[in-house]
Parts: sequence; C-alpha cells; structure tokens
Amino acid sequence: MELINKKIIFFIIIALLVVFALLFLRCFIASDGQNSNVIGAIERVKLITPKGEVEIEAKIDTGADSTSIDINLVKSLDLEINKNKKKVVITSEGREERSTVDLDFILGNKKIHSLATVEGRSGLSTQMIIGKNDLEGFMIDPSRQFISPSG
Repeated sequence: MELINKKIIFFIIIALLVVFALLFLRCFIASDGQNSNVIGAIERVKLITPKGEVEIEAKIDTGADSTSIDINLVKSLDLEINKNKKKVVITSEGREERSTVDLDFILGNKKIHSLATVEGRSGLSTQMIIGKNDLEGFMIDPSRQFISPSG
C-alpha cells in the first residue's frame, strides 16, 4: 500500500512540474511580442479615419474602462462627434459626462471598433488612452513599450 502511495505522489509531482514548465514556456514564447498579443504600456496604433490611416502613440490604461481620444485630434482627422451618444466616466474629480466618437483603430494585429470618449488631452503624454473595454485578448507587460507589431 505504501509503494502505491509513493507512486501516486511521484506522478502528481511530475504532472505539476510539466504543467509549470508548459506555463513558463508559454510566457517565454509570448514575451517577444512578435507572434502574440502582448502589448506594452505605450503602443503605436493606427487610426482608421476619413483622411486615411494615421499612426499615433497610445497609453494602455487598464484602470480606465473606456478608450479616450483628444478632441483636437478628433477635429483634425474629421471624425464626427456623436451628439446623441454620451458616456458617463468616473475621474479623479468625480463623475463626468463626455461626448463620444465611433473610432476604428489597429492595435498589434487586431482591428478594434470603439465608442471612445472625447476630451482635451493636450497637456498629457499621449493623445489617446486605450481602456480595458478594448483590450480583450491582449496581455499587457507594463514594464515595456512599443512591443506589438505596428498594425
């Protein structure tokens, strides 16, 4: 009976080692960002606009629900602000109702359609943040930047 218990424990240990090795290998392979959906804290995105594709830098913000884009950029790209679609967002200063814009962009190898909020971002480091509603299927490495293939 004791020999059977030792064999069972041995096989459980081996199985756990295999599982951990596979998980480590998966993370290691995905970490190069080339054939995966790994993205960094700041990434290049291609906006698809009436004026063609425009590449900008965007901050990946998992603390934000919605994607947000600078109002001056929206105007310069001839994107139409939705007059009847507003979103309520929670900021550090409380609840705020914001205008929205239908936005198509490419992040990595994925085309994303978003109902993005519009705000003045002229004093901020990027003209766009991408919120978690538009990050499904991506893994984020906050220690890195510009690791996804440009759309």
